[in-house]
Amino acid sequence: MANADGDPLDGLARYLVTGDDVEAGAVSVSARSPDRAQLDRVRGLLADDAMWTAPPPELIDQTVVRIDQAPASWAGPRGGVHRRWALVGGLAAASALVVALLVTRGMTGTAGDTRGREVAMSGTELAPEASATAHVNETPSGVSIILRVEGLDPAPDGFYYQAWLKGTAGLVAIGTFHVRDGEDVPVELWSGVAVASYPDLTVTLEPEDGDPASSGQRVLTGSISG
Repeated sequence: MANADGDPLDGLARYLVTGDDVEAGAVSVSARSPDRAQLDRVRGLLADDAMWTAPPPELIDQTVVRIDQAPASWAGPRGGVHRRWALVGGLAAASALVVALLVTRGMTGTAGDTRGREVAMSGTELAPEASATAHVNETPSGVSIILRVEGLDPAPDGFYYQAWLKGTAGLVAIGTFHVRDGEDVPVELWSGVAVASYPDLTVTLEPEDGDPASSGQRVLTGSISG
C-alpha cells in the first residue's frame, strides 16, 4: 500500500488520479474501504471526455453563490477545517450535478431543448388549426427531436398521436403522445435513423388497436431535409 503524508484531500486526489491504494491521515482508500466503489464511480466519470465539457454558465453562477452564502458556523472549533470540508462537499455535489446534466443531455436530450435545426410543421385537413416547431439535433447516439405543438386538439379516448420519419425505404416510428389536459409541454422524440435518408416528419392520429402500422390519418407534416 502506498503512503501519502499531509492533507487527506491530497490522498483522495491521488487515488482519483492514479487508482493507487492510499492512506493519508483520516483517509484510507484500499480494496477494503467501504467508499471504494463510490470513488471508483467518480474515477470513471472523470475519465469520460464529457466530464470536461464546459457546464452551463448559470450552473456555475449558482454554485458560486451557494459557496459565498455558506454559514460562518461551519468553521467550527478547528478554524477553517470544517468549513473547508463543507465547501468541498458542496463542490463535489455541484460536480456530480454537472456530470449528470452532461450525461443526460448527451444520451437523451433535454425536455424543451431548442438546440439544433428548427423545422416548421403545418396542419393538414384533419387539423387545419394545428402547427408545430421541431428542433432537430443530431447526436452520436441518434437524432433528438423536440416538438412544440400548437392548436392540436387532445387525442380522443382510445386514440393517440404517433410521430414518424418517412423516406424512400418507408416509415420509422419515433414516439407517441396525446396532448391532453391542455398541457403545453414539449414532446421528446427520438430517431435511430438518419434524417438524410428519412427527411419527412409527420404526425398521425392512431387508434389503440394494437396495430403498429400507420393509420394514414396525418395531422401534422413537415420536411427536415437540408
